[in-house]
Amino acid sequence: MDEASPRGYVLDYSDLVDAIGPDDDCGLPLTTTLAGPRQSPAALAKYGLGSLELYLRTGNPARRAAVETVARWLIENNEEIPCGFLGWPMPVVPRAYARDLPEHWFSGEAHAECISLLSRASALLGVDGADETVRRAVGGLWTPIDDGGLARELGEGGAEGGLESALFVEQFPMEDRPSLVLGTQLRAMTALRDTSLPHSLGPDEGVRATLGRMERGLTHVLDSYDTGYWSRFDLDERWRGTPLASPLRHGEHVLQLERHARLSGNGLVAATASRWRRYAAHAGLRRRAWWGRLGFWIANRGLHPSEY
Repeated sequence: MDEASPRGYVLDYSDLVDAIGPDDDCGLPLTTTLAGPRQSPAALAKYGLGSLELYLRTGNPARRAAVETVARWLIENNEEIPCGFLGWPMPVVPRAYARDLPEHWFSGEAHAECISLLSRASALLGVDGADETVRRAVGGLWTPIDDGGLARELGEGGAEGGLESALFVEQFPMEDRPSLVLGTQLRAMTALRDTSLPHSLGPDEGVRATLGRMERGLTHVLDSYDTGYWSRFDLDERWRGTPLASPLRHGEHVLQLERHARLSGNGLVAATASRWRRYAAHAGLRRRAWWGRLGFWIANRGLHPSEY
């Protein structure tokens, strides 16, 4: 695959399309909440990216229409996040974070995949308004949490907030509770690269500088996700035990790290991806991870397995 091409997202969601939706009269999937069925930007982005993958494979106009429908919803149904950039609020607070997240919250992971979907909708399908929405939303990925954004400063890479500092995008942006979900950082880095696709933002010095800060953030903590037999979901210190990634998440970590290593030439990332791929291929380590995840759920009662 041409790494610079907008064809094909790094994670293939095509198998999820029929399972996710559509459900409503507009052809969009709905997420069940206590307040009733609602649209979730996380589910919409995956549905759109998966539908785009199917359209690129088959040329089916119905798949293209699904992508355009999602893109139009994201263009028309956003709001300013506290830092002034556009975002898409999540419909429900996960139980594990009920005490730390406001009811009206924004997910770094959903934000990143919405940007990737809109960038592709602009570059491949020419959807009007997609690139402008990306332009007005992307800054949330580099604005610090205490300023109303989705990013956390890490380590001692330079003056806090400066171009030499290390940056990590949070799935759950809680000011006093770093969670550092690995998959979110990797999706955010992909989203920033996607903004440079044709007909989107184009090459941008600010985006390149932010990618450098994110790479420093990734490199700063990457070893902490390696248990010696499996990858961690996050680095949240409030859990009892080790939050191991699900088999799906672990596989996503490998694919995303491999692509990032090809694009950046980062040897640490390449070595980590190779080692984690070996973990996934080893039946004994897969069983150990399964038992480890079971123990984690028991120790953290009330946490739903689907959240990991």
